[in-house]
Amino acid sequence: MDYYVIRNNKRQGPFTIEQLQEAGLTRTTKVWREGLADWTNAADVKELAEMATADAPPPVTTPQEEANRREPQPMPKTWLAESILVTLLCCPPFGIAAIVFASQVESMYCLGNYEMAEHKSAQARKMVLWGFGLGLVLIVGYFGFLLLGMMAAALQ
Repeated sequence: MDYYVIRNNKRQGPFTIEQLQEAGLTRTTKVWREGLADWTNAADVKELAEMATADAPPPVTTPQEEANRREPQPMPKTWLAESILVTLLCCPPFGIAAIVFASQVESMYCLGNYEMAEHKSAQARKMVLWGFGLGLVLIVGYFGFLLLGMMAAALQ
């Protein structure tokens, strides 16, 4: 006699009784064969009731596993490209510090320490802004002194 089963919301079969036993038939597996009016639990079919195993209990999850199942938060901005530009164009000391913080953002995120990744991102951002600001002040100051020197030379 051929049996059909529902697994993963899909009808599968036909199967012989031996094939059902090898496939791990459980008491709540929905089965159908000729002569049954509707899909029925395997435990309610006389010839399958003895070989149907009890359903496995649901797995126990720890609070940490439950927290890991939640949607992952997006990785904070690393500021790496900006850090490199500040190092090359504006102020190397602030740029290097920004590169160090920027490189730690992804590491902290991959370790699952999202709060520390955000903190490192904020530090990298701060170093980039300070480096850009200081570099801009130095460049404007340099050109200002250059212009004053040219004006002083023109007046003599």
